[in-house]
Amino acid sequence: MNKDLKQWGFTLLEMIIVISIFTILGLAIANFGRDIFWQNLVVSKTLVAESETKLALARLVSELRRAQTASTGSYPLELVSPTEITFYSDIDNNGAREKMHYWLNGQTLKRGITRPTGQPYTYDPNTEVVGTAVNDIANASSTIFSYYNKNYDGTASSTPLSWPVNVNEVRLIKIELSVDANPNQSPLPLFLSSQVMLRNLKDNL
Repeated sequence: MNKDLKQWGFTLLEMIIVISIFTILGLAIANFGRDIFWQNLVVSKTLVAESETKLALARLVSELRRAQTASTGSYPLELVSPTEITFYSDIDNNGAREKMHYWLNGQTLKRGITRPTGQPYTYDPNTEVVGTAVNDIANASSTIFSYYNKNYDGTASSTPLSWPVNVNEVRLIKIELSVDANPNQSPLPLFLSSQVMLRNLKDNL
């Protein structure tokens, strides 16, 4: 055999360099995949939160718009505050008005329904069915509900009724919800706002 024939192969140093390169590439790909997965997860949670909040707000607006005298004869609005409202509305169109109760519990907007029972009708608080309307409320320390009288004209000059609010003066309710399913990640909180004219109380035509 020719003594000048070279023996081809990898030295230990070359092996270390190759392994290092592949390790760095593998870590970069893994980190990239993790970031893509996390971003997709955040976007997915945000879209779900947005959809659920819009549906809940639309339901609340519909219920408030149809607020009317309770089956017991009580006034359509029972309680109003910046973070809580109780009113009566026939949500299932059966002729009897349910007692609807929305209130902020931590970062969750709760929804309670009490159906009238007995003859004559009564609203037993022990029969209230409570569920969740909206999760991840970001503006839990601020105003959710604002109340306006018949002078509301839709401009910035229209100021909400001062506290304590007289329920007999309320003709329009503004609802403002800020929802953030990922408070430590972008995107920014979702902000939704709507206003409801109480059609059965309109007296400013």
